[in-house]
Amino acid sequence: MMNLAHAGVQEDSGIEVLGSMLAGLVQALRNVHVLSGEHGANLVKNIESNAWYSMAIFFRLLDDLDRFEVDTGPILFHAGACFARDWFENGNNHLVNCASDFLRMQGNSVGYSMAHRGDREKIGWLDLAEFDESAGYAKLVCVTPYPSEFERGLFHCGTYLAGDVDYVHIDTTEEPCSTYLSKKTHTIRFHKKADEAVNANLEALLLRLTPVSAIAIPEELQEPMAWRLKALEERYEQDQRFNEQSGLLLSNAASQVCMLSDRLHRLAHRDHLTDVLNRRAALENTQNILALAARNGLSVGFIMVDVDHFKSINDIWGHEAGDEALCSVAAILGDNIRDSDVLGRMGGEEFLIVLPETDLDGALVVAEKLRMAVQEQGLPSKYKADRPLTISAGVSATGAAPGARFLDCQDYIRQADHALYRSKQNGRNRVST
Repeated sequence: MMNLAHAGVQEDSGIEVLGSMLAGLVQALRNVHVLSGEHGANLVKNIESNAWYSMAIFFRLLDDLDRFEVDTGPILFHAGACFARDWFENGNNHLVNCASDFLRMQGNSVGYSMAHRGDREKIGWLDLAEFDESAGYAKLVCVTPYPSEFERGLFHCGTYLAGDVDYVHIDTTEEPCSTYLSKKTHTIRFHKKADEAVNANLEALLLRLTPVSAIAIPEELQEPMAWRLKALEERYEQDQRFNEQSGLLLSNAASQVCMLSDRLHRLAHRDHLTDVLNRRAALENTQNILALAARNGLSVGFIMVDVDHFKSINDIWGHEAGDEALCSVAAILGDNIRDSDVLGRMGGEEFLIVLPETDLDGALVVAEKLRMAVQEQGLPSKYKADRPLTISAGVSATGAAPGARFLDCQDYIRQADHALYRSKQNGRNRVST
């Protein structure tokens, strides 16, 4: 996955944001100095923004998650844990020697102020409200813009990584505080590891365990084993929730990416007004049909169509009427040809129809059928048109001999275009070859 922390914000690229959403949530709070969006603008107003993490990316991704119908809690918890892990791995572990050091660092916003500077009423604050090291108990009050589950993951992982505890559990309550800040109270309970000798004996015991082994647990190892198992059970449950929700998120995001990809493909190959193939796509398909026909000795028919008096339609009833006329003609043409045929808008009011396995006589029959269908439909009644909507058509076709050398598709289109010109010269609303 792409790391938003290094890629910055890609405002106009839905695929990139969707494809990296989970990675962005996990990594968004690294040191990134790209701030954008309404949340970011308000958070950094009158604040030394060079010390801020990319809150705007974080909040925008959270907003995007709403449409995926996932429980963001486990994902945010994991993101907070990753942030704590990054902090320890990036040279800050010398600041704390134990879990108590890490928790005391949160008092009076000491740890928070390492990454956030400015008016505490705007950027928030942290404080260690209660702390009893011997009882393994602490209460943190956090008035910040961060989601509660993100903070829970950060403090849970940070307390573990300090190195001297084997169990951490955090309960959290939350209440609104201001527009961008909420008040979270984190009640942290932790248990310190046994001494090194006991831990060494516990590790040795665990190495001897197998699914079918029956091993008596010495009395001095029973309590450390109980805390170890309790921690593993809660970690397993947390990981399971994360895997379920992140998997659902990725699955839904992948579906969105596929939809975006299909839309981009459609935009690249379809005419934006009539939704038939655009010129480039029509010519590509035609060249493929010609190549297949040449190998099999089959004929291919070509019809060039032009909407009669199209400029007059625009001049009399306006461009909206002209657009409706083009869409109407395109729909009628599409309804009266086979799925295997090619229909494309070549530009302006001209359309190309390519008919595989169709000789000149067959193409003439199809062209006449299309001409009559358009004439019967006409312009919508709201324009009170005093003349029918009609088309002129020109027809050409390849030969049909196995191994015959075909011309380029542009040559056959040119022949059909010359025939179309004769139709217009001879009074329009007709078919010529």
